Amino acid sequence: MKLLSVLFIALSFGLLAEDKKPLKIIQIAGGCCHEYKEQMKLTSEAFKKSFNCTVDTFVDGSDRTSHHAKLKEKNWSKAYDAVVFSLCAGHVKDDEFILSIVEEASKNKKGLVFLHCSLHNFRSTKIGTDAWRKLMGLTSIGHEHKGDLICENTDATHPVMKNFPPDYTFKEEEVYIITKKGANVKELARAYGKRTKKWHPVIWTSEYEQSKIFGTSIGHTTATYEDKVYTDLLCRGLLWSVGKL
Repeated sequence: MKLLSVLFIALSFGLLAEDKKPLKIIQIAGGCCHEYKEQMKLTSEAFKKSFNCTVDTFVDGSDRTSHHAKLKEKNWSKAYDAVVFSLCAGHVKDDEFILSIVEEASKNKKGLVFLHCSLHNFRSTKIGTDAWRKLMGLTSIGHEHKGDLICENTDATHPVMKNFPPDYTFKEEEVYIITKKGANVKELARAYGKRTKKWHPVIWTSEYEQSKIFGTSIGHTTATYEDKVYTDLLCRGLLWSVGKL
């Protein structure tokens, strides 16, 4: 039975049998407003249960001006296949620091995953802000009030969304207001903003130079990270970003 369970998980996520070498994942999290340590613990556990990987997590900073210590290191992403960003340091105004992150993150064809407040990260300067938004593929200037977020699957044929429900409600989440989409952005799911009276992408993919990007603006509360629908989505998104789905 144990062997069958492992086989089922592998088939569910589309893993290749010959992929015996573990994926190396780095999680960069911190800043204001969220329970990063607990949330990144839950994503790490979900990744390890779902496919062969190692996960290193670095949580740093407690406000919107924090310069994440790990991101100051040279070649901080070199040893990894995928980078997960869950950052909320929107008032950092150091262009050189921000540009170095964008350059390092997008080297060597790594998969890049952006969660929730990363959309509002590094938004208080010009050059750095534009570079960060170009890397993610989307621009957001704010979010609507917290409440039920009804996520509508808009591309059920995409491998990331294959097992995602036609629509799914996440409790106590925020619809992020999207003002601009990059040319390479592919919307996978959307939610309706009651205040803006508009649909906004909440799950997407994109490409930047040699990197494939998966992102979702969903992920405000720790309860969301305890939801298997959400963690399965993150697993598929990360695997897609490294060409393993």
